[in-house]
Amino acid sequence: MKKILTISFLFLAGVILLASCTKRDYYEEPPNERETAFVDYFYEDYPFVFIVQFQRDGRYAVVTTLNEDEYLPIIDEELVGNFGLGKKSIFVIDGNFYARMDVLETNIRTQAEADDALAYWVDNDPYNVSAVMTRSKPKPDVKSLQLRKR
Repeated sequence: MKKILTISFLFLAGVILLASCTKRDYYEEPPNERETAFVDYFYEDYPFVFIVQFQRDGRYAVVTTLNEDEYLPIIDEELVGNFGLGKKSIFVIDGNFYARMDVLETNIRTQAEADDALAYWVDNDPYNVSAVMTRSKPKPDVKSLQLRKR
């Protein structure tokens, strides 16, 4: 009788222990990965590569659009998504759609550094001569482009 009671208590403790475990949803996006950013600046002659400024801390990132026929930026347009390096789907609030983008550089602290990074990436646009996608506008000479008025 004592053995049956001990086994019953152990079995009950095991059931309670297993019932207290929760299943984690591995597809849930951590809340800190979604950031809100606004399109800050791009060269009018070459809108495929542009600067965004994050709402939370004022940092900057350089982003390029991957589907030029579907999305080209507008100044002050609101974007929401994960702005870590690499290819992403970023939500465009005003248009209510997801745009494919490639975050080329992030965590830029000042506007001057962001402008320098933009000039670098326009000069070295990885998608300009790629066999995967060719820009409809030829790569401009950065020195001839109109700079931001500070």
